[in-house]
Amino acid sequence: MRPVISKPTRRTGALRPLNAPSPLRIQTDATGRVVSIWRQGRLTPRTIATIQDCWRIDDEWWREHAVSRLYYELVLDDGTLLTIYHDLVADLWFEQRR
Repeated sequence: MRPVISKPTRRTGALRPLNAPSPLRIQTDATGRVVSIWRQGRLTPRTIATIQDCWRIDDEWWREHAVSRLYYELVLDDGTLLTIYHDLVADLWFEQRR
């Protein structure tokens, strides 16, 4: 039996952490509710069919870089289940990969 040697498919410098969040552009209605999102690499927005869940995480408030996020579990108009969050400290939106 000969040993199998795996060859990397990407350069070492091209590696990214697993489950790293991706930036999002969002659109809200007059009440501030998220109604559509533009995912990274997509040209057109997706409409949100329903918000299944919403929760807030405030952590490490005692440190220099506190974490304060508002998470949403969404179903998009094409049936895709997606978790996004609003970084309340930086006022930025991200898709959280599973």
